[in-house]
Formats: sequence, C-alpha cells, structure tokens
Amino acid sequence: MNEPVSFKGYSIVSCGTLHGEIEYLKENSFFKDIDKIFYTEPGLHEKQRDLEKQLVRRLENAKKYSEKIIVVYGERCFLDPGDYTRNIDRIIQENGPGITRVKARTCVDMPASPTCRFVSHSLQDVSQHSAFHTFRPALQKESCPPRMHF
Repeated sequence: MNEPVSFKGYSIVSCGTLHGEIEYLKENSFFKDIDKIFYTEPGLHEKQRDLEKQLVRRLENAKKYSEKIIVVYGERCFLDPGDYTRNIDRIIQENGPGITRVKARTCVDMPASPTCRFVSHSLQDVSQHSAFHTFRPALQKESCPPRMHF
C-alpha cells in the first residue's frame, strides 16, 4: 500500500481553468494538508499581460504561506509577446527558489492517462515527486477515476 502524499509546506498557484479539478482533489483528501491554494482567472492564456500580472501577484501571496510552491500552468500558457524567449518558466525563475511547475504543455496535457484517451506525458519534478496522471473529475464518469501518482 502506498504511503499518503503530504503537501504540508506547499502552496499551489493554479490557472482558474483547473479550479474544479484542484478543488476536487482537495475535497477528496489528496491536498488535505496543503497550506494554501491560489487561482488566477481562467482563460488568461488569451491575455498574456494579465496572465503574467496575476501569476506574479499570486506567487507573491503564496510565498507568505509556504516556502515551496507548485504552479499548475502548462509551458504553452504564456509567451511574452515582446520577448519570445520569455515563457512561463522564466516568470517562475524570476520569482525565486522553491517554485516548481507541473510539467505539461497545456492544461489539456495534465490529464495524462492514455486509457482515458489522452497522450501520456511524464510530468517530472513536481515538488520532489515523480508524476501527475489523470486529474479531471469529469473523467470519473468514464471509468477513469482522478488520481495522482507520485
């Protein structure tokens, strides 16, 4: 039997698009000991400057609660229109140590169970754990219960 995963000492900063999924995991005791969860507005990938401002603000707030922060954003969610080398990972890097991001291209990549008709991606280095897998509550209706594997 697997040891329960502890998120004590961690906060999450997530895109609001995944609010339902993150709250589902919290309500079902997966994130039972997480320090705090912060959300940006959903759909900000269409408003790059607003995404950057809100993400930085949420990261600053999260640092007040935890030294370790998990960012739930895909690598393609932000690209600085004035500097194409500046992406979501650069924003995270600029905001200091102790911040890691779920390794996915987009929020659609985060549900990564091939049995649930998604391409499987390894989401390495999520706060010293190994991988996230199927993560969308809606998939439960399709015999794909939400789970995270570490």
